[in-house]
Amino acid sequence: MSEPTLRLLRRIVGSFPQPMSACFAYGSAVFEQSGRVRGSGMLDLVFVVPDSRAWHEANLARHRSHYSGLGSLGAGAVARIQEGLGAGVYFNTLVPAAEGRTVKYGVVSVDSLLADLTEWRWLYLAGRLHKPVAWVVEPDSTGQDCPRLSEALDANRTAALAAGLLTLLPDSRVDRRRLLAAVCGLSYGGDVRMAFAEDSGKVQNIAVPQAPLLTDIYRPLAAKRLPFLTWQQQDSADSNDDVITWTAEPDQLAELIACLPAPLASELTAPLQSGASARDIAKILRSRLRRIVSRSSLGQTAKSAVTAGVLKSVRYGGAKVAKWFASVAPWLTKR
Repeated sequence: MSEPTLRLLRRIVGSFPQPMSACFAYGSAVFEQSGRVRGSGMLDLVFVVPDSRAWHEANLARHRSHYSGLGSLGAGAVARIQEGLGAGVYFNTLVPAAEGRTVKYGVVSVDSLLADLTEWRWLYLAGRLHKPVAWVVEPDSTGQDCPRLSEALDANRTAALAAGLLTLLPDSRVDRRRLLAAVCGLSYGGDVRMAFAEDSGKVQNIAVPQAPLLTDIYRPLAAKRLPFLTWQQQDSADSNDDVITWTAEPDQLAELIACLPAPLASELTAPLQSGASARDIAKILRSRLRRIVSRSSLGQTAKSAVTAGVLKSVRYGGAKVAKWFASVAPWLTKR
């Protein structure tokens, strides 16, 4: 991310109530995605806050216009909707910001984010954090929540690497591009938005142009957490052909499963101990992930329609549908 963009993000974040336990930016306005012009479009931010109600109370006093009619019910109601529906995140979208930019920002409590990172309760922000993000407020730069967040972030990405490998079974020799796409796709399988409001090629649009950033995340993590993997780098500057190999023996499968959040690990351990094949393990895992993502994305989508208000929902939803249509138009017109 460029220094001017980081300065802009810090300026924008500085206009919101403090303190924040962490804040990150994501999306095509910050990171390269195929078919998108980086640096244009709406900026996506997530604010991680210690106390949702207190934060919304301060933000309503400062930025009432960011909220739909729900804001008139007060901070308590907003916080209850945030925590009680969907994936524990409350979004305000199409918000005017500095330098003529618009922002979509989500608010999540530390506790909800920790639950998603460590349990994959919703696989929503946890899934977003499988991919590169830009930390505007570093999780290790503020207060007492930072050690918990830093450890959970590391565990979440270790679990993503393990899950990516497991979903590719029975293959135990995969190239880097395929593994990175599997990791990026964990939180999209079953997402209701992919059917009508997201680019159908979204996973590849992220995984291919962001491969160097993803490799910088997952290659060191593989060496640190999964030493039985062999990640063979190619000598050429283009490392798309890096090859990851392992034996997929039961002891290695057990190690990978142990890296998953406990609820998922418990669902895979019994089949493994009962002699399930590698292919069956992959099938079970993909099914469980789709179930989590389907439920959370449906709830979050329904909540967003309410929290954004009618006009913003139409504008934002229309833009999403337009992207989806652009992605499937070549297929629709194919003879």
